[in-house]
Amino acid sequence: PLIARLIRADIMLSGERIIQTSTLRAVMTQSPPPVQYAMEPALNQYCLDHQSATAWSPASTYNTYKTLKLGLWRGLLGDFITMIHGAQYVGWYNYLTQITSFCRHKVATI
Repeated sequence: PLIARLIRADIMLSGERIIQTSTLRAVMTQSPPPVQYAMEPALNQYCLDHQSATAWSPASTYNTYKTLKLGLWRGLLGDFITMIHGAQYVGWYNYLTQITSFCRHKVATI
């Protein structure tokens, strides 16, 4: 869980997004199109490049960390592979920028 928190996997790689269809289409028509685990960093980068307003909200669901599902070493390896796929697609500089600056605002809950 510590590694996942450091790379902000709970927000960056959760797979939970509310986006417009046009945004998804724009990301999917990039060349090359994102594949495997590159979709989320590609969406994040698109939002950063287009200065889209982004925010995160606590969810009622719970994403189990890979380290809890697979054990420490297999879970860390899985997180590392996911990180590598995303960083290779958007570039290391952009990936590190996403970790430090993407989606930092929390939506107020009711």
